[in-house]
Amino acid sequence: MSNLGLISNSIGTLLYLFLLLLLLVNWKGKLISFLLCACALVSATWFGAVAWHAADRYISLETLRILELARDLCWLGLLILVIRYGGGDKTLERSDKLFIVLFVGFILLFLVAVIANQQLDIISLESMGGVSLLYFFYLVLALFGLLLVEKLYQNTAPSQKWNIRYFCLGIGGIFVYDFYLYSDAMLLGSINPDLWYARGLVNALCVPLIVISIVRNPHWEANLFVSRHVVYRSIVVIAAGVYLSVMAAAGYYVKQFGGTWGSTLQIVFFFGALVILLVVIFSSQFRSSLKVALAKHFYKNKYDYREEWLNFTRSLAEEPETDREHRHVIRIIARTVDCKGGAMWVLDTNRDMYRPVDTWNDFPQMDHEIAGNDDLAVFLQQKKWVIDVGEYRNKPEAYDYIELPQWLLKVNNIKLILPLINNDVLIGFIAFTSDSNETLNWEDADLLKTMGYQSASYIALLAANEQLMEAKQFETFNRLSAYVVHDIKNLVAQLSLVSANARKFRDNPEFIEDAFDTIENATEKMKRMLKSLSKQELDRTGNQQHLEISALVREVLENRASGLPAPQLNAVDGELYIRADEDRFKSVLEHLIENAQEATADDGFVRVHIDKKDTEIVIDIVDNGCGMSDEFINNHLFKPFDTTKGNAGMGIGVYESRDIIRNLNGRLEVQSTPGAGTRFTIYIPESITPQGAH
Repeated sequence: MSNLGLISNSIGTLLYLFLLLLLLVNWKGKLISFLLCACALVSATWFGAVAWHAADRYISLETLRILELARDLCWLGLLILVIRYGGGDKTLERSDKLFIVLFVGFILLFLVAVIANQQLDIISLESMGGVSLLYFFYLVLALFGLLLVEKLYQNTAPSQKWNIRYFCLGIGGIFVYDFYLYSDAMLLGSINPDLWYARGLVNALCVPLIVISIVRNPHWEANLFVSRHVVYRSIVVIAAGVYLSVMAAAGYYVKQFGGTWGSTLQIVFFFGALVILLVVIFSSQFRSSLKVALAKHFYKNKYDYREEWLNFTRSLAEEPETDREHRHVIRIIARTVDCKGGAMWVLDTNRDMYRPVDTWNDFPQMDHEIAGNDDLAVFLQQKKWVIDVGEYRNKPEAYDYIELPQWLLKVNNIKLILPLINNDVLIGFIAFTSDSNETLNWEDADLLKTMGYQSASYIALLAANEQLMEAKQFETFNRLSAYVVHDIKNLVAQLSLVSANARKFRDNPEFIEDAFDTIENATEKMKRMLKSLSKQELDRTGNQQHLEISALVREVLENRASGLPAPQLNAVDGELYIRADEDRFKSVLEHLIENAQEATADDGFVRVHIDKKDTEIVIDIVDNGCGMSDEFINNHLFKPFDTTKGNAGMGIGVYESRDIIRNLNGRLEVQSTPGAGTRFTIYIPESITPQGAH
């Protein structure tokens, strides 16, 4: 057993000396750094002394007790300091401080007793009387350490627990094992030899956990760094050693149970195991995967991904320096990865071609298109990889020997090709140029792919917005066209009336005068309607001006006086003004009055009331005609192209009227009862009386 104790504690000594060396190489001179070094030094000294004792070399028992006590106190002091300054809530409650003071006093008193009592032998592995008090003392130390570990973890903010999790596991592991060791000793009256000799190895296993937490906490002022090359070589050697050890055990089993063929089978087995090991070690894919795993899990990232992501999304949301959004995307990505130029190709779904849309900086202008079934497009769609052109030139097998376009490879300093994937579809790609000869690593690729996915969503949104704008323009044009056709229908009705009466009244000068006025009025209206369909006039506000509402309504009533029943006006005294396009507002009134006349018997009435309420002018058009049901009002009246007039109507008159009123910040309301009549009410904001109006 003494050999096991020597080996176990020697390993513990070496691990803590290694930790001390790392701390000294990266020494920053702060208090936490000092305590970390002290813990490593005292722990190494303690395990070295125990190993010396296990080798049957003389060392006083009091020295071992003091070293173990010093080791425990160093770790406890480090925990208290980290709670106060390094990872917890940075406060110690009054009860905690009192407990620490009492505990320190207890330790000092007991230390004097340990030194004075030469008969207490903790190292003895035999059952002895009088040692239970000493076991209890070290048990209390372990318990106090566990309480501090628990307090550190609980008081640490959730966002910071990741930084100290392995530290708590490492230190907690040391004190958990001590607690178990001395609990067992108190129950049995002596220390279990197996537990005692395994102590060095158990503590050695806690060292890597402590190292990980030190690396994760740069504010502890010990910025540890070990060459990735050294770590990679070490892990390969260790993995190979473990593999060969397992194979040796398996080979021994083959020899023992292989009968007369045992030795031969053992040789064949060892040779096969060695071949497999060499194949794995010399596999470039294995080496690359191992290096990426080491870089991801044991080293700081090349990029602060949180900061890079915030900067990228913030830049993407900013207004482009020009109105060229595609160039904006190229510039943001290129500057993030230190590229000096770029060009973007976007999918034309109608032709299944990727066409160049823009370039940035010194990338030459491109007019080459790439087919959807081209090697480059197919590879980017299937693999979704970032292509490092330098690696492609040297190792084409890494990219399945695809054929990149020669005109693209001839671009000076061509460096990267980034796919733009949206909804698992390649909607485009960006080629970048760079003067740097640095090889693309997994961190660069991850960052580029992340930006590529986000950029693809942004570009898809741009395309959707462009399509929406086109659809909106067509919608506006179609809507105005429908309004114009509706107005033309009314003009055709007027001209048809003139044509029908021409032969009968062609010798009547008054008819001739009215005919000329009607034709002239129709001509002016059609000119204005055609103008409203031009791109510059695609709005519903028209040419607004101040209009006196009573005079305007009277003019409309005169035009509708020939119809029955003749409309009547009831207006308040004084002049009331609104701001509107005269022709459009007249068309609203004419349509509503015409509908009222058509819905009312010749002996009924159609009345127009003008009033003012607060800041609004109210126009009521009331009839006692056939009326409308609530179902018709709610589901049909304001629905375009839904008419009750058959081929005589288009069903957009009321819809158009409400649209015009709304664009004047007004509203159109309707109340109707079947068989009793209808009331249309127009609310229009009053306009300030123009200068000089009477």
